[in-house]
Amino acid sequence: MKRLWKIIAIGVCIGLVSVVLQKALHIDRDVFLRWYWVTAAAVVLGAVLVNVVYNVFYQKKMQRLVPLLEAQKPREYIAGVEQLLKTAKGQNLRNILMMNLSAGYIDLKEFDKAIELLEGLSDRGLVGTAVKTVCRLNLCTCYFQTGQGEKALMLYRDSQSIFEPQRIGWAVQRQHRNSGYTGGHPEQGVQPGGAAAGRSAAEVGSSAVPGGISGD
Repeated sequence: MKRLWKIIAIGVCIGLVSVVLQKALHIDRDVFLRWYWVTAAAVVLGAVLVNVVYNVFYQKKMQRLVPLLEAQKPREYIAGVEQLLKTAKGQNLRNILMMNLSAGYIDLKEFDKAIELLEGLSDRGLVGTAVKTVCRLNLCTCYFQTGQGEKALMLYRDSQSIFEPQRIGWAVQRQHRNSGYTGGHPEQGVQPGGAAAGRSAAEVGSSAVPGGISGD
């Protein structure tokens, strides 16, 4: 949201400066407006492109760390994610990295550290139902593993509106796989403490990792 307001503020300032220049240089209004909109479109597209490339760059770095988790090297994985967090910009990107970091602590059975990270993430800061599903499943797992079963079940019940679309999507992909289709999402059912929990966002598929404009 802050970035959006910053972009709007910059746009307004550029617009005001442009109007002043147009009047000062006595540029024809139609010619000015034509070049103004062409330049504005180019600037917006350039900003979007830079944002996408930036996020894809971190997405690929994150995906290269996932094999460490699969190879039961959570400490190396955690060190890698923490290194990315030192330079990553943008709240959504940092939220995803922090959620991925929690997967490393879950592997180490350091559930309290994982809970601290996951509870600090709000749904408003997470983009996409796949990412929200992973976050809540990981948190459910941590609650169960720390003897907070009632809290885990409450979170699980409150998350059904988020889990259900993912459950349906994964079921459809299972059917497609039986017909030879290979999809990008895990096949596990959505249940607290299930096999899908304790995963990093990068393991769920590229749609779960920020690409600048990734959605549900």
